[in-house]
Amino acid sequence: MIKVDVGRKIVKVEFNNPKPVVKFDLPEGNPKPSVEFKESSVRSELNGQYVELFFKLDSEDRATAVKRLGVFEHVLGLGEKALPVDRRRTRVIFWNYDNYNYKLGTDPLYKSIPFAIFVEGGKAIGIFVNSATYTIFDLGVGEYDKALFQVHEPSMELYIIFGPTPLEVIESYTDLTGKPLLPPRWGLGLHISRYSYYPQDMVIEIVKETLKHVPVDAVYLDIDYMEGFKQFTWDRSRFPNPKEMIDELHRLGVKVVVIVDPYIKLEPGYPVFESGIKHLCRTPDNEIYVGYGWPGLSGFPDFFNGDARRWWADWIERFAREYGIDGIWIDMNEPSTVNLKDPEFRKRSMMKHLENLISRDNVSIPSFYKDMENLSDNTPDLEMIHRLDDGRFEKHYRVRNAYPLFEAMATYEGLKRIHERPFILSRSAYAGSQKYAFIWTGDVPSDWEALRLSISMILGVSASGHPWIGVDVGGFAGWSDPEATARWYQAMAFAPFYRVHKGRLGNDTELFRLPARFRRMAIEAVKLRYRFLPYLWHLAWEAHLTGRPLIRALPLEFPEDENTFSIDDQYMVGPYILYAPILDRGAESRFIYLPHGSWFDYWSGEIYSGGSTIRSASDPPIFIRESSAIPVEEGLMIFREGSWRIYHGEQGEQAEIVFEGNKITQRGSPLKVDKVILLGIDASGASVDGAEARTSCSRNRCEIVVKGVFREIKIRR
Repeated sequence: MIKVDVGRKIVKVEFNNPKPVVKFDLPEGNPKPSVEFKESSVRSELNGQYVELFFKLDSEDRATAVKRLGVFEHVLGLGEKALPVDRRRTRVIFWNYDNYNYKLGTDPLYKSIPFAIFVEGGKAIGIFVNSATYTIFDLGVGEYDKALFQVHEPSMELYIIFGPTPLEVIESYTDLTGKPLLPPRWGLGLHISRYSYYPQDMVIEIVKETLKHVPVDAVYLDIDYMEGFKQFTWDRSRFPNPKEMIDELHRLGVKVVVIVDPYIKLEPGYPVFESGIKHLCRTPDNEIYVGYGWPGLSGFPDFFNGDARRWWADWIERFAREYGIDGIWIDMNEPSTVNLKDPEFRKRSMMKHLENLISRDNVSIPSFYKDMENLSDNTPDLEMIHRLDDGRFEKHYRVRNAYPLFEAMATYEGLKRIHERPFILSRSAYAGSQKYAFIWTGDVPSDWEALRLSISMILGVSASGHPWIGVDVGGFAGWSDPEATARWYQAMAFAPFYRVHKGRLGNDTELFRLPARFRRMAIEAVKLRYRFLPYLWHLAWEAHLTGRPLIRALPLEFPEDENTFSIDDQYMVGPYILYAPILDRGAESRFIYLPHGSWFDYWSGEIYSGGSTIRSASDPPIFIRESSAIPVEEGLMIFREGSWRIYHGEQGEQAEIVFEGNKITQRGSPLKVDKVILLGIDASGASVDGAEARTSCSRNRCEIVVKGVFREIKIRR
């Protein structure tokens, strides 16, 4: 019943001969865990860490693995969940679901990443269940002392991933599922969006108004740019010359990202439908599966097979190349159908389209619908059929959660033919999606509670092997008051993906539309991000090469500190910056927990000893960790001695920086900086490469002006 295989720091367990839709190869090399297994249990050990799992089938033939849950054991990860950072004492469902306007505890949501990190006594192991069907993780709810992993099928593929630190678990998980993509540099900047910007003159006007205040790297077009919501078309009444508009935006230095959905309108004469008939999902009777999407009656591309992926990639390439499109936003790709509120309208609309389709001899459609109300749900028929690359045919419910992974794969392939580093944004995801797409947390509410919840949500995703995560700044659903909108801008200033987006209903969240006081806050937040953009670029390379996330819940960096597991409203930006945005209405200060070590207040210049809670009036509070080197817009910021590798440049050039004693040296690919900013050190009279340097000191920091590339700086103190 059990088969095991071992790779570097990972054990693969197959229970009852599973046939997963997504295949992963074990990483090679050492160290390899030891394994003992019997008919129903597996015990594995590596470097003093061990884990034991028990496998069983329940009365409904569902495969379940059981692990002991320790008294002091914490749980991180689980992907996108509307929960606190520590997932202990939760029961979660992995089933891609369009859950609009969600709240704390709402489950399931748009993405399924069935990966958990268990931390006890500062040591971590990971459990990853590679199943694309309905899956449950019960972490001490059903049974107080146990963690249960259950899939709704009689077999299971499970991976045990050793650390010993949480960050090392994430590294090994991405060795297995794939290292994160490296985005184009513009992907890290400010992106602006609305459901929807049109007509084309208005798009340009909004961009120009924003550019008066801050840089803008990208603008998005939602579904209203399309003709009748049909993929790869333009509504010429709103966008009479889209190429001219995109060219103008490019002259302004702004990229263009357009949305596409997995809805192929069943319309004779529509080229995408005509060319894609054989690539659409089928019914058990081998007829085209018909669902209801934004264009009306639609088919769904069957991304699980290579022929369909190549067809989709061809359309992505053709559309992007013809109009100069820079990025693709894939939405509704759980996949979801459209839930119209008026069933009578829906029924009349479907009948009209069915009559048109029936007149087409070469289009096979279902002869009837068993239950019209099924289309009011957000999920396609669970009996919908997919053809896999290995020739198997599987029902939708068995492979659903992997659908967005294969769509992202196909979209990436199409854009890769045009752009060296494709930019894709996806609403839904599965394990491995980090190789192809950015993601965001879907249709979040716009209130203060959602603002606070968004912090723990993006930290949960970041701890799950997918570093490219963001939220709709300002909130998507409903209204956010101007103060909350400004705080959204601040809270996400270091998020890996920084996009302002709002639904049709609700206040305008473009910063130039805010009242003066809050507009200033939003502008300063955006400028803050651009000031630290070189550091984010360094972290982007680190994520791409190692899998380590850009932003980190505090226990990822400080797993031995029990206090960090209850911190849901602060986060680390890489290893060196602690960020604690203000998240309460009317607040002008907040309490902040500083882990062990020394911390430099970026604004005031004060130095604090960690392992304690302080009240900070800085806005927003930023603290630099000791032994840090941070590339910023104006130079290189260093707090106390250390040695560092810094990635810079388009090809990931590496500078080696060493600060020891009274000397800073640089080797490797040189990092060009205008200033070296020393925190907490009096560096008056410093010299660069043997020549006197101009130095100015204030607020416990000294700025050393550098001309050209420095190789050595001598400090007199």
